[in-house]
Amino acid sequence: MFSDPKGQSMHLTIRLDHVTHRYRDAVALDDVTFQIGTGVTALLGPNGAGKTTLLSLLSTAAAPDNGNVEVFGHRAD
Repeated sequence: MFSDPKGQSMHLTIRLDHVTHRYRDAVALDDVTFQIGTGVTALLGPNGAGKTTLLSLLSTAAAPDNGNVEVFGHRAD
């Protein structure tokens, strides 16, 4: 469990730790670190921001070049 910004306890569902992913010479995600707990989360950003790449990593359709991806306590390798 961890605390949200308001100090309430939450269960950790997703954790990225220093994740980098490249497509040939293009860097889609560069040293991304964050964690998400239970509740509703939105993923917003302009085209080319890495949203689809992030979802591919979380679903294990792709693997990170560097870093760790953890979903519900399991490493997404």
